[in-house]
Amino acid sequence: MPASNCLSDEIKYMEDLSYILSRVILYINHLYIISSLFMRIHVRFFASHKERIGCSNLLLELNEGSKIINLIDKINQTNPGFSKKPESLVAAVNQEYQDLNFVLRDNDEVAFIPPVSGGMINDQNFKYSCRNHV
Repeated sequence: MPASNCLSDEIKYMEDLSYILSRVILYINHLYIISSLFMRIHVRFFASHKERIGCSNLLLELNEGSKIINLIDKINQTNPGFSKKPESLVAAVNQEYQDLNFVLRDNDEVAFIPPVSGGMINDQNFKYSCRNHV
């Protein structure tokens, strides 16, 4: 094989390698751009919410600038029984209560707090027994 052909093959190989490398870099940049358009939200469920969803934690991706209400919509897409009345849900973002229009940020933790039951007991016997033991 003549030396000129070997050199030409080597140049061709380097051009191919350069092309492949440029495509890989372009792909990585593309992934970075796409990933910057989305944010990851850590979601926690307790009690009745946990029972409806079937787990206590989810990691979901949302569009940048999404609100809690958008997160609820996304959860309802895969778990239709989660909330038929989103306005009745109580949410805490990073352990602080927020309304449903709160704008989420990447890596926020959203916990859905289940309804708390309780209230006054109108049983006279209970009131009497409490008074006697105070």
